[in-house]
Amino acid sequence: MKSDFKYKMDIFKYAVEHGLFFKDVFGEIYPNTIKAVFKKGEAVRFPSSNSPRLAFLHNGAVYGKISLKSGVSYKVIKVPKSIFLVRGGEILNPEISSMTWEATITSEVTAIPIQYLLEAVDRIEEAPQKLLAHLRKVMSQDLELYMCLKNLTSTYDQIDFLVDKHPEWLRHTLKYLASYLNVSQNGLTNAIKKWENSNLDAKSGLGLPT
Repeated sequence: MKSDFKYKMDIFKYAVEHGLFFKDVFGEIYPNTIKAVFKKGEAVRFPSSNSPRLAFLHNGAVYGKISLKSGVSYKVIKVPKSIFLVRGGEILNPEISSMTWEATITSEVTAIPIQYLLEAVDRIEEAPQKLLAHLRKVMSQDLELYMCLKNLTSTYDQIDFLVDKHPEWLRHTLKYLASYLNVSQNGLTNAIKKWENSNLDAKSGLGLPT
């Protein structure tokens, strides 16, 4: 892990961008965070795992599975400078029954108990409501993105969409992206190659992992 300044700046920039930087309490909140590094394939968990935590991803990528009480489930991929909730999804959506996260490559994360965070910002007018509204928006966007990709007619179309909207997804281990898209790794690799041949010089590549 690098110096705290780098991590503080990552979180500061995200908070400012989304109207969530509460200067009066940041100094007391940050020391209560946990910084952790997760290796490829390792479950993203923290001490006292029953305590829901809000996590900020500094580097790497994580792959999530979220299940609803209805039996429906969806998947999520997070890349650097994004947030996700580790456990406690029912705080935002009572229909969520479980959520799990796995690092797709070595990943650096800062996390804080969500209940502590909400209590810490409670003295700032409308701060808890703003934070919860943002978290719900993030989770809603995760589901919308998954459904959007799921509804595209071919893996080629999915790759075309990702190259345009989320090219960073294609820079990580394709095993997890294949699982996200519900296709085989060979099928994904073939679709990427087809897209490359159709849109780029045949001798140039995207620098994709195998």
